[in-house]
Parts: sequence; structure tokens; C-alpha cells
Amino acid sequence: MRHKFVLAVVVAVSLAVAVPVFAQWTFKLEPNHSTVAFSVPIAGGLTTVKGTFKDFEVDIAYDEEHVEKSSVVAAIKAYSVDTDVDSRDKDLRGPKFFDVANHSLITFRSKRIEKRGNDLVAIGDLSIRGVTKEIALPFVITGVQWNNEHTKPVLGIAAKCKVNRQDYGVGSDWQHSAIPNFIADEITIEINLWTRQGQKAEKQD
Repeated sequence: MRHKFVLAVVVAVSLAVAVPVFAQWTFKLEPNHSTVAFSVPIAGGLTTVKGTFKDFEVDIAYDEEHVEKSSVVAAIKAYSVDTDVDSRDKDLRGPKFFDVANHSLITFRSKRIEKRGNDLVAIGDLSIRGVTKEIALPFVITGVQWNNEHTKPVLGIAAKCKVNRQDYGVGSDWQHSAIPNFIADEITIEINLWTRQGQKAEKQD
């Protein structure tokens, strides 16, 4: 009986060493393997225009034990919008759309993280063209990988939501020369992030 107890203790200790505890960490973005993309139906849904933002930064604080203490702050440089059509991208940077000369950044700052069943949702402020509105951004942790020493994690995150461009005045004053309501109001935003190795954060009560 004693030997079984000792064996159980040894196994428990071995598992504790082999599987590190994921507590509070801060993460910076790995931009080469991360995307911020959007899509919008046009011409009454005949087709869809897709694009990305090429220049952005994201800071993440993640607490696996108390996910509500996690947070995210993102800053996207509006001029980096890219739909693979130069003339269209020029229009998107102009005063009728993102107006990058006066509003260089698109930002998101979480107020709280909620766990809804198996789902996670970041509730926070999205600011575009100087207009700030609260949105709910559902996301999932796609994976956690540790370095060879099992001392630093890398985090994967995927998020997807829809926003109404009219809420932020994006293209509200623009009209197609031949087709009314050429651009749909609802924009789908899809985000895939891969972080650099995390750094331990001080635990907060």
C-alpha cells in the first residue's frame, strides 16, 4: 500500500513538471504569421471584396485560470489597407472612407473578457474615423505551444465579428455612379493571430 502511495506521488510530481501551469502572461504579436482581414458584399451580393490591413500591433494579457482578467489592445494603421486594387485602396484611404490623413489608427481596447459556455468574448471599444462604439468580439484560443524548456508559451487566437460601416461613417457619403447601395453596410472582420513567446506578468488579485 505504501509503495502505491509513493508511486502516485511520483507520477503527480512528474506530471506537474511535464505540463507547465499557464497562469498570467503578456504577449506581443508575431506579425509575419498574423492577419487582420475583412470582407464586404458589393453590387447587391453579386460578389465580395476582400482585403487586409498590413500594419498592426496587438498586446495581449492572458490569464487561463481567470480569463475575465485577460485583456487585449490593438492598433491598426489605416493606411495599410490592401485589397489588391491600387485605385480602390486609394479611395479607401481617402476622406470618404477611412480618412487616414485625419484618422491614422483603427483601435480596439477591451473592457472585459466574458466566458459564455465554451466561448470567449472580448467586450470593448472599437474606434474608426474618430467614432468609438462598443462591440462584442467572439474569439477562440486556437492553441498554446511551449518552447523546448517548457518555460515560455506561444499563443494562437482566432476572432470573427461583423460591424456596420455606417456606424463609423465609412463610405457613408460615397455613391456608385450607376448602382445604388453598391457597398453593403455589414462588414465581416476575421482575425488570426500568432504571438511571440509570452512573458510572465505579475499576478493580480
